[in-house]
Amino acid sequence: MKKSIIIIIVLALQMNACFYDWSSDDSGSGQYFDYKLQGRWVSTGSYNFVYELIIDYNSITVFGNNWRYTDNPFQNVTQNEDLKGYSELIENKNSYTHTGNIYIYDRGEFQEGIPYLYWENEKYGTDRRKFLTFTYGSYNNPYYDTLVWIEEN
Repeated sequence: MKKSIIIIIVLALQMNACFYDWSSDDSGSGQYFDYKLQGRWVSTGSYNFVYELIIDYNSITVFGNNWRYTDNPFQNVTQNEDLKGYSELIENKNSYTHTGNIYIYDRGEFQEGIPYLYWENEKYGTDRRKFLTFTYGSYNNPYYDTLVWIEEN
């Protein structure tokens, strides 16, 4: 008797999975942010970039504003809300540096990818600091904004 109930439950779960519309979720399920990007990122004091980013496994929250440059990549992203998103690796230069794109699901669709450079450097001895740099503007007049990763206890 117990065996038949278990078989019925398993079959019911399989049928339910078959009829679920997996394509209805356009918000990036199954995609995530690289583990090196996960955490809290704040401005390094650059007068261009006054944002703070909190990146989780599959979401990103943008705080702040860049009043000075209207073409910065986060200017039109909804702020102060958890948004779905993911990162995509472009080039892994070495174990301390890579480039990629950040994709944010906002206003019902994925926004254009935001290129970034992730890099680490030595601070004291073996301790390392992590940085995210975003470049925007024209080829002849680029702007660079850098954020530093904040270790939370």
